[in-house]
This record gives sequence, structure tokens and C-alpha cells, in this order.
Amino acid sequence: MGQLKMVSQEAVRAILTEDWDPLNVRRFGVTDEYDSYIAEVSALLVQDSSTAAITALLQEIATVRMLVDLPLRRHQDAAEKLRRLAENQAKEQ
Repeated sequence: MGQLKMVSQEAVRAILTEDWDPLNVRRFGVTDEYDSYIAEVSALLVQDSSTAAITALLQEIATVRMLVDLPLRRHQDAAEKLRRLAENQAKEQ
């Protein structure tokens, strides 16, 4: 994989809102609820962090910061999609 210099903030937002969405805000048409986490997630992607590290971050955000308990698989699925996004964008850069 090439070195990822930056990741699409809009694409990260879409994954956080459509795939992860621990607060279920998508059903209300809210798209900016998780914007405060985009930079933190993007930093892991640019650092080529593992899916496990991204999963751990998403789980920590939901559980500790939002006080929402989600199945681990929901965090893992979103993390895997974020990794694929990073891999695809690295190829394009």
C-alpha cells in the first residue's frame, strides 16, 4: 500500500454515520453528529493503524465518551470499512 497522506473527511463521516452510528441519529437525517471524532479516526488511518486499533478507538468513543454499549461486531465492521477506505485512497494518492 502506498503512504496515505490524507483521507476523505466526507467518506469517514459517511462511514461513522451510516455504518457505526452508536446513537442511531441516521434515522433522523443527522449527518454531523460524529464530526468531532473524524480527525481522531483519520489520524489512525493515516498512521496505517490496524483494524483492531480502529475498532478499539470506536469502542472507546461509544462506551466511555457516549456511554453507549454496542456489540463489538458493529465497531469491527465500521473499522474494516474505514481500513478499506484508507487502502483505496492510498492507491489513488
